[in-house]
This record gives sequence, structure tokens and C-alpha cells, in this order.
Amino acid sequence: METHFITIQVSAPTYWGFQYKVPLDYAISVTPESLAKETQTHMKNFFETHNLQELKDGVDLLNLHFHQAITPSDTVVYLCDHTEKNP
Repeated sequence: METHFITIQVSAPTYWGFQYKVPLDYAISVTPESLAKETQTHMKNFFETHNLQELKDGVDLLNLHFHQAITPSDTVVYLCDHTEKNP
């Protein structure tokens, strides 16, 4: 059985475009909060590995969250550091 992945893409100043790929089944099975926290941990590890200390430190200041639930048809979902604007 083939594993399908989903891309979690960060939507935040400075960090926009950072991507983290996880198995889709896993992403659907965990809470959005835990997936956001896991992505933040992955970001910090990546920046530390590449000696980008200032970027690593800034990750803790982000308020990352999803605006909608992940569905089986998703290929990319955005993890945002802003609030949705009402019209």
C-alpha cells in the first residue's frame, strides 16, 4: 500500500513557505494542535541543524494554527500565524 503525504506549509512573515511533509493518515489522526506543535519542533530542529539560531529562536514567538480541518483530499494545508479577517 502506497503512503500518501500531505505538505504542511507555514504562512507567517519570515517563515512563509517552510514545508513539512507527513503521511496523510497520520495528519488526519492527530489533533491540529499537536500537528502544529510537531511542525514547530521540526522547524526548530531544521534551523538548529543549519546553524540558523535567530530563525530557530523566532519559532517560539509564532502562534501557528490551522484555519480548517485536514481532509483526505488535501495535498497542501497552511499553518498560519495570523487570524482570519472577517469581511
